[in-house]
Amino acid sequence: MKNILGNRLVRAALAVILAGVFAYGGNIVCKALMHRFWGDSVLAEPNNVERIGLLFVVFLFLFLHFVIPPRELYARVYRFRFLLAAVLFVCFVLLEVHGSSIGVWNSWVQPGITVIPDAEPIFGTVRTERTDEFIVYTPLAFSQAFTGYAEVNSIAEAWPTNMLTVYNQPVADVTLLAKPFYWGYVLFGTAKGLAWFWCGRFIALFLVTFEMFMLLTKGRKAWAVAAAFLISFAPAVQWWYAINFFVEMLVFGQLAVIACAYFLRESVVWKKLAWTVAFALSACAYIFALYPAWMVPLAYLFAALFLWALAANFRAGPRSRKEWLYVLLAAAIVLALVLYWYHVSKDAIALTQNTVYPGQRRSLGGGEGKNLFNYFMNLRLPYIVTDNYSGGAVFPGFFPVGEILAAILLVKTRAKDKLLIGLLAVNAFLICYAAAGFPEWLAKASLLIYSHAWATAIVSTCVSVFILIRALSQLSSSDTIRGVGLRARVIPAALIVFVLISGASVNPFARGIEVVTEKPLYKEVQALQAEDPGTWIGTWPLGNYLIMAGAPTINSTNILPALGRWEILDPAHEHMDAYNRYAHLYIGYNNEETTFEEGGEILGIELAMKDLEKLGVRYLCLNESQGELPAMEWDGGRAEKIYEEGGVRIFRISYGE
Repeated sequence: MKNILGNRLVRAALAVILAGVFAYGGNIVCKALMHRFWGDSVLAEPNNVERIGLLFVVFLFLFLHFVIPPRELYARVYRFRFLLAAVLFVCFVLLEVHGSSIGVWNSWVQPGITVIPDAEPIFGTVRTERTDEFIVYTPLAFSQAFTGYAEVNSIAEAWPTNMLTVYNQPVADVTLLAKPFYWGYVLFGTAKGLAWFWCGRFIALFLVTFEMFMLLTKGRKAWAVAAAFLISFAPAVQWWYAINFFVEMLVFGQLAVIACAYFLRESVVWKKLAWTVAFALSACAYIFALYPAWMVPLAYLFAALFLWALAANFRAGPRSRKEWLYVLLAAAIVLALVLYWYHVSKDAIALTQNTVYPGQRRSLGGGEGKNLFNYFMNLRLPYIVTDNYSGGAVFPGFFPVGEILAAILLVKTRAKDKLLIGLLAVNAFLICYAAAGFPEWLAKASLLIYSHAWATAIVSTCVSVFILIRALSQLSSSDTIRGVGLRARVIPAALIVFVLISGASVNPFARGIEVVTEKPLYKEVQALQAEDPGTWIGTWPLGNYLIMAGAPTINSTNILPALGRWEILDPAHEHMDAYNRYAHLYIGYNNEETTFEEGGEILGIELAMKDLEKLGVRYLCLNESQGELPAMEWDGGRAEKIYEEGGVRIFRISYGE
């Protein structure tokens, strides 16, 4: 025993030393690779402490395989998986680690004027193409801190804007019970809240997917781990990570299925109660997403899984009429939260439904069948410049490999696996919509008219992951029918490597928010708001930057149309189609008349200087690209330059003074 212990201690010490050496060398290699793929967007100094620390942990885990027998090592990891995940989560939140591309603001706002330490990512690169995240979603979350996380935010758009719908944001009300990934904002503020949001969602998605596939593969851990990687690091997840509640739908849709299965297996009262509440809150979280493009096709997947869980586990535990009390409790929780949510959001929901975009957007599908085969293209997607980064991102389900294997398995086993049959049926249905399209009556009946062909195609590739792993796990099992068994243990590892290459570097691995809060402009805006608060307009995209500093800004992205404001300038509603939409606002200035110009999600406004007073504008923030104002004085008003630094100017507007 002494010799064994002594050998382990020696090997452990050696593992620590080697991990340190490899971490230092790996830091230099990572620096070179980052420079190779993303150029000068990384710092010149290669000795990044955080990067070395993280690499040390990774290499130490790898070298521990030579200290502790792999079977014993992974048994311990599995046993303490929730504790390890909690420790990892706490560390990341304390370090304020996130995957946001807010680092783009470092080069967009007063570039080079102030050296901000650690502005660049620890790993990866910021993504200028992820405008929905760092220009819209994240600034809205930052602005919520200045409202006390209220339901109505008058900083965004400088207009009362509901934060519970459309672009779900952290709101300190009862619905937060079903939005655990926003707790960090309310409890710890913006910096740690951002880390909580990014890291908590990823860790939860990985763990929940693992548990889901432990059920689907009958406890075969290698396949469950592979599935957790395939879903969590999928390019579709990573490119769409921070918007439209996509990750939440995947987490809570699966968690609802898991809760159903374990509820049926459980006989201990408090545990059954816990699974009941988990199911109810998961259902609420899914409903709160309110993004039909993902919700509808994903609902077909989760419906198939739910019915399977119900059928497969119904006889796994004692059944009693008392169980209806749990069902009633779940229904009561869902009903209470959803009715409250709808009550406070109904005006915003109605407003959205009546917009030109996205409210009137409908789709019969078709034309996106090619996206089913994008998994190999996704290998290079993070390392090239392309306009099809998000729409072309999919789950690596390797369609139609899994479907073929599933068909073989079903033939050999005489259609024994009812779940595979259900998943194949769901996928065939979704593929028909995505590739060929539906007649209007079927699109309406299926609710897919509220989705899109590209979104449904992406969800179809997610279903393919479920089919692939289910089929592979069945084919590799020892009790599979003779002639069908598959013994290739290398496949799970190969799948993990594949998805890490295509998805792991999509979002940066960054730390802190100083890249935003330490800019001179940010501090100047806050000082002006404290001294003489007012309404702002900023050159695009400064409008979205200003709300992060707490400044009410008219042309921050209008997630809901401020109809009352624009009707002041358009009383006859001649241009309502232009501004009755979700819109990014580009505002210029002239000395004549205000004009509107629509273009998809873009609303262009040439604003007459005389109309500034009608909108109650106090400050204009211009960058170099906008040039000069057409006039510093006009009938009834004047502009005074009060700040200029790093290519940014602020003008205070006065009326009749």
